Amino acid sequence: MGSEKLKVGHKTKFKDPWKKIVRMSFYVMCNCCRAKGSTISKEIHYDDQAEEISKAKDLAIEKWNMRDEI
Repeated sequence: MGSEKLKVGHKTKFKDPWKKIVRMSFYVMCNCCRAKGSTISKEIHYDDQAEEISKAKDLAIEKWNMRDEI
């Protein structure tokens, strides 16, 4: 199935403990051909972390779905 071939990955690039902010990057990658979609970066506050991470992952998936097929 298609969902088994795709991976939504993330990387933490920057943490600011004084402001309670984490800068994260999200992307979608195909496990078969290693194609990588657009990267979405977000500054996420610790307080509303779960909701913001979910929104960022959805945006990364949306960007993957908008890519051109070759």
